[in-house]
Amino acid sequence: MTNTVTTSTEDRRLLAEVHRWARIQGWRAGGWRGYQNAQFEDKATVTVRPNEAGFQVWRKDADALFFTGQPTEYPTATVREAIDILVAIGILPPAFSSAYRLGRSDGAFIANVETNPDRKCAACGATSGLTLLPGNPLTGIANQWLCWGTCKAATR
Repeated sequence: MTNTVTTSTEDRRLLAEVHRWARIQGWRAGGWRGYQNAQFEDKATVTVRPNEAGFQVWRKDADALFFTGQPTEYPTATVREAIDILVAIGILPPAFSSAYRLGRSDGAFIANVETNPDRKCAACGATSGLTLLPGNPLTGIANQWLCWGTCKAATR
């Protein structure tokens, strides 16, 4: 799980995307258990209920009529963390995970820079023989291009 900090606007946007996906996939409000992956309990196999500490998940076999037993508790501190856990336990598709989104944004960065004639080494300004150095959102370092083996800045 990638520990990223999101703003309330990003959280709302992300929750709206998850809600849209869930509605298209047939998820419905399932009473006191939260949301279930079918309109009626006898057809549902998973329910997810948010609570103050995170969320709870009930699972049952497809041929069982009712959910029984206790739910699995997943304590979370942020919306991003809750969604990453839901992806990890197989309820949401990988496209919602922060790791997938970071990879997709790195891919978009590469595609944009490859078509941009202004790409150059961050250290010396060279425009050929460049290697992409991926950024790290945890430290705030952005993606950048460097000419590792032949960088003029290294000879100074």
